[in-house]
Amino acid sequence: MVAPKHVRRSNEIKRLQRQLEELRELREKLAADKETEAQAKADKSPTDGMPTPLSSSSRPAVAPKSDARVDKFLVRKHDEQSRFLSLMNIDSQEYAPRILSIAGTVPGLTTNEFKAKKPLLLNKRPEKGNVIITSLPEGFDGEIMALPGSDVLHACRDPIVILADVGEISAVELPITEDENVALLVERNVTRETFNNKSFYAWDVQGQIKVGWVESEPDPSQAICVGRVVYGMVEIKPELRKTKSCWEEENETYS
Repeated sequence: MVAPKHVRRSNEIKRLQRQLEELRELREKLAADKETEAQAKADKSPTDGMPTPLSSSSRPAVAPKSDARVDKFLVRKHDEQSRFLSLMNIDSQEYAPRILSIAGTVPGLTTNEFKAKKPLLLNKRPEKGNVIITSLPEGFDGEIMALPGSDVLHACRDPIVILADVGEISAVELPITEDENVALLVERNVTRETFNNKSFYAWDVQGQIKVGWVESEPDPSQAICVGRVVYGMVEIKPELRKTKSCWEEENETYS
């Protein structure tokens, strides 16, 4: 049984909705009447209401006047006796998505290709508004990829995307199709002082890019750090997801 106070509240809401609809219809009617009146004044001839002359033979010939009527196509602004434009608020603290260039795919990506890929000219703001515009550098020839905005991506100074075969970065079988790549966000602005053994890195190994984790920074004669992997992106297929097993490592991967 519905409580009486709930019924009264529902009736009150319906009554307010009806009043709001009546006010909206009245406003539209007033706007239409105002437009009709303005159009009638514009269409009215300047000589209307004046007495007819006795003879038109004495008047000089006058060239026919051009159509002086105003344009009937009328557009209105947001809340100008019309509808309301759908507006999405952009908070100044929100991070907008960014478009990055793709360096290539590993294995097969050379160090020269990785370093030569130009960064996109991003965060180019117009004079007004909190809108982010991404521009391609002159002569840019390559592929690009959009990444969702985040604080870690916003903190990157020279980010780029690497596509990697899943077998290159994961020792366990991920729930994805065999021909699917993992997109890696790599920050190229790194130095030896920023190395830590909790992150994955991109390494220059004899002119080829390899991605992976190492316990300690290798000797420069073996490999040189050229970027830090911020995170990877992959589409997990629910139908390929494994069930939990007795191994804690696998449970963490597929949980």
